[in-house]
Amino acid sequence: MKKLKDLLLRIKPPILRYLLLGIVGLAFIFLLFLGSIYAGVWGKIPSKKDLSNFQYQVASEVFTSDSVLIGKYYLNDRQPITFEEFPNIFYKL
Repeated sequence: MKKLKDLLLRIKPPILRYLLLGIVGLAFIFLLFLGSIYAGVWGKIPSKKDLSNFQYQVASEVFTSDSVLIGKYYLNDRQPITFEEFPNIFYKL
């Protein structure tokens, strides 16, 4: 600890000393945050398998006996689309 203090005191301008302490402090907080994510503090991280087999909610459809759609029941009407069907605005970002 004394060597670290001596090292910091060798930096003459105080603004550079505080800037270095700030950068080191932010890096430590960032690493602590990453460690807390992997430790599961913020919740379970889904695996690659879970992400690749994502099942989203789709609407339930009710048909008559002659295959005519009567209605759809849903909380969120999510329709799957292909990548080519994305609007052009996403390409401009």
